[in-house]
Amino acid sequence: MLDVDGREVTVSMVSAGNPYVFVDGAEVGAATRDTLFADDPALMDRLLRVRAAAAERLGWPGESVFPKIAVVLPDDAGRLAARAISVPSWHPTLALTGAACLGAATAIEGTVPWRAARAVGSADGRVAIATPGGDTSVTAATVLRDGVRELAWISVSHKVVTFHGSFFIEPLARFQLKEIGQCLSLSA
Repeated sequence: MLDVDGREVTVSMVSAGNPYVFVDGAEVGAATRDTLFADDPALMDRLLRVRAAAAERLGWPGESVFPKIAVVLPDDAGRLAARAISVPSWHPTLALTGAACLGAATAIEGTVPWRAARAVGSADGRVAIATPGGDTSVTAATVLRDGVRELAWISVSHKVVTFHGSFFIEPLARFQLKEIGQCLSLSA
């Protein structure tokens, strides 16, 4: 629960890829896909205030771009409708890190995304996501280890990543701290 302008707002704060604050559309006045995807400055303002309250709770600077914020709600088409802010404007879709974080959040029982995924019948870890700029899907696999459910992996479909090759972190080599030295010896 976050106190936003004297009103409690239920959110889920999850960090996987990037730290995100997920809020149910009904909490911020966007209970349908159409209202969520409309260009509504009042909704943007409400979300920025929720994001600022989350940053304060985490002890992070309010003017930072972190944590990211995204609204999630069940869509009538059996998928999640999601919309994120990339400070200071709407993100055209959902960034790769946002999709990964949303996928991880759907695997955490009780979170806003977990509840929304169950509402559209996605209980197997695979969730279709609609955004204003297009659709994607994400799968989050979990394993039960010593009685604790853990995230094993996340896969995001319909996202393109350009690989520019590997690189050696040369500036760290001069520090030769014990931990860095061990990492460097593994990379040889």
